[in-house]
Amino acid sequence: FAGNGMMQRFNLLPHQAMRRQWGLRVLGRQLFVTSVLGCLIALAALQVQWYRIEYVEGFNKALTDEILAQMPDYKKAQSLLAERASLLEKKTVLERVDARRTTSVLIMADLVRSRPDGLYFTKLEENGESFRVEGRSIGGDAIARFFERVTASGHIRDLVLEEIQLAEQDAMRRYGFVMHGRVNLTGVQPALSKG
Repeated sequence: FAGNGMMQRFNLLPHQAMRRQWGLRVLGRQLFVTSVLGCLIALAALQVQWYRIEYVEGFNKALTDEILAQMPDYKKAQSLLAERASLLEKKTVLERVDARRTTSVLIMADLVRSRPDGLYFTKLEENGESFRVEGRSIGGDAIARFFERVTASGHIRDLVLEEIQLAEQDAMRRYGFVMHGRVNLTGVQPALSKG
């Protein structure tokens, strides 16, 4: 061969075809491996999601079961709270009624303690918030002393002397007076609260 001067020729087309086939096989394997790995990763991610979903569903079920188990206690507590509120409201009403009942006694006791000699009452009106007193006296100074003493009372406030009138009866000079004020029950403990 060498002596002829001829060059030996090689057919490179089959070699190129083989190289191309080999490259396609490598590419096919790489695509296959990549696809398999992608599927495995997708399956793993799906499995993790299913696990999370199952966990959350289990947690929700346990939470729902616990809520349902506590529901009768909650309903009972709500009814007890409503009953307590109702009882507190009734207690407040009873305390007001009791305080109202004792108001007249307290006002009358303060008026009697403050009354000087020669002064007497003819009328007492009281509604729980305010009162009005009418009376007679043998002198104006007794009315002034009475007004002074009543003003110091703890159950009476905003006392106003409405009028003083001179009324002659049986040849005696008498003075009529009218006072009004507000009832102050702060600090008064009704009998219901003492127990």
